[in-house]
Amino acid sequence: MTAKNQRLEQLEQTKDELTHMVVHDLMNPLTVINMGIDLLMLDNSFFNPDQQKTLQQCFYNCDELKRMIQSLLDIHRMEDGKLEPDCSEIDVSKIIDHLIVAFRASAQYHQIDLVFDPPPEDARIHADEMLIKRVVSNLISNAIRHTPAGGTI
Repeated sequence: MTAKNQRLEQLEQTKDELTHMVVHDLMNPLTVINMGIDLLMLDNSFFNPDQQKTLQQCFYNCDELKRMIQSLLDIHRMEDGKLEPDCSEIDVSKIIDHLIVAFRASAQYHQIDLVFDPPPEDARIHADEMLIKRVVSNLISNAIRHTPAGGTI
């Protein structure tokens, strides 16, 4: 039984090392691509509106890949019991409003209306802002991906 446990621990360590290597290898070229797109968007007067939309879509997709990569790390930390939420008072309405703006180009590209009617009162909760952003981002991204053209989210 001990040999099997040792083998499982070795496999787990190999998986951890591979995960970190893959994340590192993915982030480097993605960061360079993202920076290039960001530079192009600084002075987008050279681009027509369709090209500007394409740049925004590329920028959005780079951010989406970054979120996926970060999720891999978070899953790994969660499995190890090392994911420590950094909780504070946050206004969920402001977070959602910010994310709606960030996803608007993608929704328009897919011919989808993205609507957010904030509550009339402050929507404060005690939570980890980055984790809440990631969850809401994933929900909006999935909704955009699975809503047919002409739909409303």
